[in-house]
Amino acid sequence: MSIPTIAVQKAVYQRLSQSLSVPVYDDVPADATYPYVTLDRVDVHANDYVNHQRDERFIYLNVWSNYRGQKEVLDILSAIHNAMHDARLSLEAGALISCRVIRQNTHRDSDGVTYQGSLTLRIQTAH
Repeated sequence: MSIPTIAVQKAVYQRLSQSLSVPVYDDVPADATYPYVTLDRVDVHANDYVNHQRDERFIYLNVWSNYRGQKEVLDILSAIHNAMHDARLSLEAGALISCRVIRQNTHRDSDGVTYQGSLTLRIQTAH
């Protein structure tokens, strides 16, 4: 079985794109308007068990909004949580073991106007 990093990212992107009312980007276009969600970073850690190849992926998502206050960011984070926590993702490579939301936070960006929300997924796979 091949290492499922790209398959996992594709499945996450598809689930979010189908579940959210805002755009999801891996690469934000220059003309993008707020709000939107970005796939920002992926960390992969080996989590082998006896004779099985297993990986743990941490996928970092960001929510961007210029709504006054945190409400819009919090609503989008909630929608991401509902779509992804314990999701049964179908992968083109590898096998999903679990998908969990493990962290969320919000803060005002340094421009003083834009709000950012962050959410971390922990996705465990076998291959």
